[in-house]
Amino acid sequence: MTAMRVARVAALLAVAGCSGAVTGPGEPFLLEVRSPRNASVRVGDSLRFVAVVVDAGGDTLDVPVSWRTPDTTIVVREGSGWVIGRTVGTGRVQAQVDSLVSPLLAVTVTAP
Repeated sequence: MTAMRVARVAALLAVAGCSGAVTGPGEPFLLEVRSPRNASVRVGDSLRFVAVVVDAGGDTLDVPVSWRTPDTTIVVREGSGWVIGRTVGTGRVQAQVDSLVSPLLAVTVTAP
């Protein structure tokens, strides 16, 4: 099994309490994005990031995840987590579910 690098984003209970937004069963509470340890892809090839969403009780949720990149070195296939190398360089990818947003995760794009 490939070693995975994990990025986690969690809703803060204190902030949720102040805003009146409390997550309950079945509502997204934690977004975890997994990528290969060496997130590297050749131009024209693809690499998959996987998002896991859990509720406050720790149950995994089957909810749609939005994927995006602010960079032109990669292309992200919406809703899938697949990243395609476009040009040599470094790109970043990010996942979002409701108000939960992952950190930007780096992807190195190498020559074919």
